[in-house]
Amino acid sequence: MVEAPIMRIWLGVASYLGLGLAVLVFRMLPLGTEPVAIPFPDLLISMTLAWVARRPDLVPFWAIAVLFFVADLLLMRPPGLYTAVVLIATDVLRRQTDGMRNLPFVLEWMVIAATLVAITVGYRAVLFVTFTPMAPLGLTLLQLVITAVFYPLIAGALQLLLGLRKPARGEVDTRGKPL
Repeated sequence: MVEAPIMRIWLGVASYLGLGLAVLVFRMLPLGTEPVAIPFPDLLISMTLAWVARRPDLVPFWAIAVLFFVADLLLMRPPGLYTAVVLIATDVLRRQTDGMRNLPFVLEWMVIAATLVAITVGYRAVLFVTFTPMAPLGLTLLQLVITAVFYPLIAGALQLLLGLRKPARGEVDTRGKPL
């Protein structure tokens, strides 16, 4: 009896890591040589926030840390900085999942958008303080808006393809703790 929930958790972690690595590979593909005027949404952070907001039990802290540290290395960002900012934001979001369970989707979307703003401001603030070169502010803000606008599509795709939904009232994890 205990094997089924544990297997579900490991399957969720494997799905998260596999999908995250696929997003990273897609992001690194040389799809064009011309600079683009409209940046692509950050699918990795949207996917992570959707997973943490809906099923925090399926995305452990270490999985987010590993995936985003690999992303930092592959995308040539300062190693560990974006990872740390995302871990702090997802931990805050994870603590709010009890209150978010009963929220309508529009309010969930607003919470995720506020989290995206906090991640962007925190990351750019540390880059500013350490005099590290950054992307132009306008481009960063445009990507932030596009990522927030694309969140419903990403959350819907995760729900349709992987069955990622908010836990039902009274649902418990493997330790008997309410989700």
